Amino acid sequence: CSDLVSNGENGWICDEMTIDRFSSLLVGIVDTPQNRSAAGEAARESSRERFSIEKMLKNLKKMYLEVE
Repeated sequence: CSDLVSNGENGWICDEMTIDRFSSLLVGIVDTPQNRSAAGEAARESSRERFSIEKMLKNLKKMYLEVE
């Protein structure tokens, strides 16, 4: 997960899977709409960069050539 999400930048990672920690994280997200909006935009941009059609085709070609 941490290779796709930068905690607090383009999403949030719950570092401790307890009800208290998870609910605290959710409250923080809900209470800060500006951070939520910025993280959403950063996540969209990150997805566009990481998973562009050009990169996907390049990686697919590379995998195909390795099998060949």
